[in-house]
Amino acid sequence: MSVRHLFSRISIRPRFSLVAYNCKTGYLKYSTEKVVDAKDQPSENVADISEGKAMDSEVITDEELFGEELDPQKIALKQALFWLNGEGSKYKDMVEGSTNYVGGRIPFPMNPYFRPKPPLADKLKSEIYAKYLKDPRKNTPRFLGRMFKISIKRVEAILKLKAIEAQNESEGITLQTKFQAGMESILGVNNPTTFKFSEPISIPAVELDAPRFKVVGETESFTAEDAAKELNREPFSSIYDQVNKDKFYEISYPGLKEKFAPRDPRKSLSSKAASAKKADGSERTGNSASDKVDESDKQAPGRKVLDRNPKLGNKRFNFVFTDTSKKTSSRDRLVLVRYRNGTLVNADKAERQKRINQVWSNMNYVA
Repeated sequence: MSVRHLFSRISIRPRFSLVAYNCKTGYLKYSTEKVVDAKDQPSENVADISEGKAMDSEVITDEELFGEELDPQKIALKQALFWLNGEGSKYKDMVEGSTNYVGGRIPFPMNPYFRPKPPLADKLKSEIYAKYLKDPRKNTPRFLGRMFKISIKRVEAILKLKAIEAQNESEGITLQTKFQAGMESILGVNNPTTFKFSEPISIPAVELDAPRFKVVGETESFTAEDAAKELNREPFSSIYDQVNKDKFYEISYPGLKEKFAPRDPRKSLSSKAASAKKADGSERTGNSASDKVDESDKQAPGRKVLDRNPKLGNKRFNFVFTDTSKKTSSRDRLVLVRYRNGTLVNADKAERQKRINQVWSNMNYVA
C-alpha cells in the first residue's frame, strides 16, 4: 500500500505551514494542525479547504513530508516575504524627501563605514553650468568649487554631464526628468537654497615638516598671511589668484559642439600654428633625408640601394645584418646596413671590414 493510499484512509491528515522565521539562527518553524476529513465537514468548510482559504500557509506535499528537502529558492522567498510583511513593512514604501535605509544613515548594513551624503540637486547643477557658459575664462572649476563648497573633480563632472544633457535636448532626445526627480526624492536631496555642500576643494599632496609651535598673545591677531610667513610659504590668496588668472577651462568630451562646450580661442590658434609648423618640418626632414641618401650614394658609387622604407628606420641607430655561419668565407659574407632614414644598402668594402672586425675581433678576417 502506498503512502498516499494510507493517508486517504485516515480521517485526520497532518498539515504543515510556515509560521515563523528566526533571522538570527535561520531556523524555520512549522506548525502542525489537524484537518478533519472532507466527508465529516460541511460544504462551506470543504470549499474553503479546497480553495486554500482555511489556512494562509502553503500545504507541504507528501514528498516534502517524507524526506525530500525544500527548494532553497522557495525557502529564501518565504523568508523574504515573511520579513517584508512583518518587521520590514516600514521599508516597503519610500519616504518623500528623505532616505529610508534599513540601517538608518547606512544604505548597506554590512558596511557601516559607507555613509554617503545626499547628491547635489539638479537645480544647483544647472546653475553651475550656466555660470560656466557665461564666462568660461573666469568661472573655472576651481573658482566654482570654491563658490559652491564642492571639489574640483565634482565640478568638472557636473560640467561635462550638463553639456552632454544640453546637446541631447537640442537634438530632440527626451530626458528622464521624472525619474531624476523621483530619485532625488528617494535619496533625500536637500533644497539648494537652504543646504550647502561642504567638502574639500582638492586633496593636495604636501610634504609636512615637523610641527612648529608659536606663542601668540590673547590680544594678538594671527592671520593666514602670518602663518604663511612663519612657514616661509606664499599665502593661499595670492596662489589662488595666480592659478585662476586668465585661465580658460575646456570641457574635454568627444562630439560636443562649441555651443555647449566653449573652446579656448588661443588654444585653437596655437594648434593651427603648430600643425602648420609640423607639416613644414616634415617636408624639410624628408628633403634632408633624401639629400643624405643621395650624398652617401655619391660617396660610395659601388654600393647598391636595396630598399627605402622610412617606417623601418630608427632615430638612434644604424642596423647591420651579416651572415655569421662558419662555413661562409669572410670574402663571401653578405653585409647589409639599414640606415636611420630607413634605407637598406649593400655595405661597401670599408663598411664590410669594419663590421666583420666587430663580430670576429680575435681573427684577422679580410673583407
